Amino acid sequence: MLASVIHLKTGHVLAAVTAAGLAPTLDDLTGGKAVRVRLPGTDGYVDVPASILAAARISLKTEDVLDHPHDYVVSPGGQALERAGENAQDDAEGMPAVFVWRVEANGVSESIFDLDPKPLKKDGELPRAQPPGARQLLLAYAGGPLTIADAGP
Repeated sequence: MLASVIHLKTGHVLAAVTAAGLAPTLDDLTGGKAVRVRLPGTDGYVDVPASILAAARISLKTEDVLDHPHDYVVSPGGQALERAGENAQDDAEGMPAVFVWRVEANGVSESIFDLDPKPLKKDGELPRAQPPGARQLLLAYAGGPLTIADAGP
């Protein structure tokens, strides 16, 4: 079964869809805007902008990807999926990371992110300070799992 897979530059999968006879593109699936990633078990979410996403058509070996896309990464060659975090290192210092904060101010929610992955600092510290009003954070680095967490009050 072929699926269209939306992923970060780190390879972390955010969504996977199948459509009989169709091959939806990134623009088809995001409307050119974003993919909403929910914080499991809560109302929290992060809108990940289409500008930092990519899409691939991949043959699925398991339908689990459709139910649990965040557990997978696109392989370096872009032709297959692997379990996320299987090659995680104890020390993530220097690893290129993608991070997106959902920030609320005056009742308006927006995403704050960098277009290109930035290296993590010592002990996995982010390369930039948490912005004021941050509610949730999505973080991914090569070899590590996808993390979606509350960022603050």
